[in-house]
Amino acid sequence: MIFICHFLYYWSIFWAGWYVFYQISGLRLPWKKLLPVSLVSTIIIYLASWTGVLVDFVHLYVIGRIFFKFLSRKELLFYTIYSVIVLDFLLRILYYLAASGDPNMVELTIYSDIRLALINLLVIPVYWLIRKIFHLDFKAVSQNSNTSVQKFFNQIIVVFLIYYIFLHLIYLLAPINDPRLEWINNNHGKIVLIGGLAIAWLLFGISRWGRRLMLESIEHDRALHIANLESYNHRVESLYDELNNFKKNYQISLQKLAKSIASRDMEKVKATYKDILGQADGQTTYASQLDVGKLSAIHVSPIKSMLSSKILQAQEAGLEVSIEAPDEIDEIPMKIVDLVTIIGILGDNAIEAARESQEKSISIAYFKMDNQQFFVIENAIKEEQVQISHIFEYGYSSKGKGRGIGLANVERIISSYDNVSLATMSSDYLFRQTLSMMEQN
Repeated sequence: MIFICHFLYYWSIFWAGWYVFYQISGLRLPWKKLLPVSLVSTIIIYLASWTGVLVDFVHLYVIGRIFFKFLSRKELLFYTIYSVIVLDFLLRILYYLAASGDPNMVELTIYSDIRLALINLLVIPVYWLIRKIFHLDFKAVSQNSNTSVQKFFNQIIVVFLIYYIFLHLIYLLAPINDPRLEWINNNHGKIVLIGGLAIAWLLFGISRWGRRLMLESIEHDRALHIANLESYNHRVESLYDELNNFKKNYQISLQKLAKSIASRDMEKVKATYKDILGQADGQTTYASQLDVGKLSAIHVSPIKSMLSSKILQAQEAGLEVSIEAPDEIDEIPMKIVDLVTIIGILGDNAIEAARESQEKSISIAYFKMDNQQFFVIENAIKEEQVQISHIFEYGYSSKGKGRGIGLANVERIISSYDNVSLATMSSDYLFRQTLSMMEQN
C-alpha cells in the first residue's frame, strides 16, 4: 500500500509536467504509447529525486527524442526546460499554500501521499488558467526561421539552462553544513522564488513578442494569399479573353472557308483550311493554362489559391502538370492555414524534385471518398526510388546543410490531428504523398 501511494505521488508529477509540455509544444502521444511512457518516466523522476530535485527534464527530453524526431534538438530542449521550470515554480507556490513547505524538501511521511499527489495535479488547472489569462504561446519564436530571432532564442535557452543548473545547486548544497553556505541555505526559498519570478517575467515578455511576430506572419500570409488570388484572377481573365478572341477568329475563318467553297476555288479552300488548322494548333500554346480552371469545384479560396499558385509555378518551371479535382469541396476537416502550409511544402518539394527528373512531370489531385478528403501529389524523380525512412526527421535532406525542415514541419502539423495522416511511397522513378483527412461530424 505504501508503495502504491508513493507511486501515485511520483506519477502525478509526471502528468503535471506532461500537461505543461503538451500545452507549450502542441505535441501529444496516443494513450497506448503515453501510458507505458508515463510508467517509465515515473521511475526516472523517482531516481532524479535522489539528487535533491524533484522535477527533472530528462524523461521529457528522452520522450521527445524517441517519438518526435521532426523536432530540432534546440526546440525540444526549450520545451523540456520550460516545462521543468514552470512545473517547479507552480509546485513551489502550491506547496507553500497547501503544505507550508518546499516541494523538494517536504517529508513524505508528514503528509499523505494522496494529498501531495492532488497538490501536484493542481498544476494542471492552474497552468491552464495562467495560459488563458496571459495567452502564453512561444511557437512564433521557437519555429521562426529568422536569423536574429533564432539567435535570441538560443540566448533564452542558455538562460533557462543556467537557471535549471542553479536550482540543482541550491538543493544539492542544502544538506552541507558549511558556514559559508549558511546564508544560502537559510534563504534558499527566497532566492529560488526571486529567480522564478524573474523567469516568469521573461516568459511573459517573450510570449508578447511571440504574439507580435505571429501577427506579422499572419499579415505576410494574408498579403501572399491576396497576391495569389490576384494572379489566379488575372490568369482566368487572360484565358477568357484568349478564348473569346479564338472564337471570333475561328468564326471569321469558317466564313472565309464557306466563301472559298462557294467560289469553287480549290487553292483558296486549301489556304483557308491550313489557316484554320494553324489557329487550332496555336490554341495548344495556352491550353495547358486552363488547368487552373479544374479547381472550380474547390470553394475554399485559400486552398484554391495555393493550389493554383503551385500549378502556375510548375508550368513556369517547364513541367507537365496533371490536375484532378472532381468533387465539390466546401469545408476542410482541419485548420485551413495548416492545410495551406502542407500543400505549399509538398508542392515546393515536388516541383524541385520534378525539375531534376527526366520525365519532368507532376500530378495533383484533390477529391472526396466516403467521409474522407484526399490530397495527392505525385512527381517524377531522378532516382528509381527514394528512401523514405528518414525524410521526416528534422534536418534530414539530400540537398545539403540547411535543408530538410519542410517535411519535418509537415509531420509536426499532422501530429496535432487525430483525423489526418500522410502516406508516402516511392517506386519506378515516382514519388507520391497522399494526405488523408477524415471528416468529423
